[in-house]
Amino acid sequence: MRKFTFLLFLIFTISCYSQTSTEKYNSLLRRYEYFDGRGNMTGYKQYNTYLNQWEYYDNKSQSSGYQIQPAQSSVNLDLVQKTLSSRQSAYDNNLKSIQITVKSVYKNIDYLVLNLMTSEPKELDYKYANHLKYLFETKCVQAIEQKGYDYSSNSTTNMVNDWLVKNSLNIIKQELNFIEDRTYYERLINSYISLYN
Repeated sequence: MRKFTFLLFLIFTISCYSQTSTEKYNSLLRRYEYFDGRGNMTGYKQYNTYLNQWEYYDNKSQSSGYQIQPAQSSVNLDLVQKTLSSRQSAYDNNLKSIQITVKSVYKNIDYLVLNLMTSEPKELDYKYANHLKYLFETKCVQAIEQKGYDYSSNSTTNMVNDWLVKNSLNIIKQELNFIEDRTYYERLINSYISLYN
């Protein structure tokens, strides 16, 4: 009877004080993790090599049930929207500035050829003006389009505008170099330069 009572007492004790958590080793994080009966991690212990001891950390957010905390965004969306709007506005304005420069070069080429050069008949002058504009389009405008510059920057836009004007002048100098009267040639070049001042 004593054995039976002892066995009954032992079974009762085991059932009352059964294991409520499970310990598993996480080799990736090098720590022991503890889970409750529902599979939620309740804590973990990790070896502190500086203090040469095991340290236990409670996982309170999951011990009372599985809870997900919403992610907090550190991005100020209003500021991002204002910045993007400002950059887009600067881009649009600077692109218009470049388009105005290109149109100005076309207009100045027409003025130079049609009003300052004195060749006959005028039909040849129109063809020559179109030739100069074609050279400017293929050598300068298309080169700028292929570069893909960020026109939201004022300094980049100013650099591109200056480059367009400078290279249009180089094209004019090369193409008018056939003129034998150097005084007349210099006058044409100076007249073209004065159109930008």
